[in-house]
Amino acid sequence: MDGETAWKIGLLEEVSPPDKIFEGVESLLLRIRKNSSSSIRETKKLMAVCLKDPNLLSVPDKALPLMDSAKTEDFKKTTQAFLEKRDKN
Repeated sequence: MDGETAWKIGLLEEVSPPDKIFEGVESLLLRIRKNSSSSIRETKKLMAVCLKDPNLLSVPDKALPLMDSAKTEDFKKTTQAFLEKRDKN
């Protein structure tokens, strides 16, 4: 499947021409780095679970992987910033 088709069906967030790949990667990395380290860590854990078991058949409670994130101080601060309609930083 080519990038254009993957983008059209929702598998990709954006498609970059070959000569702009590194600019696109840098832009994505900057967006990711705006998140807290605990949020990035928990997202990576969740992605690892999904890669091993895409349908989450082995996960008894589908919300369970997200519960650890909700207990962090970062989550509380980000939620408060959202409720106050301000930047979390």
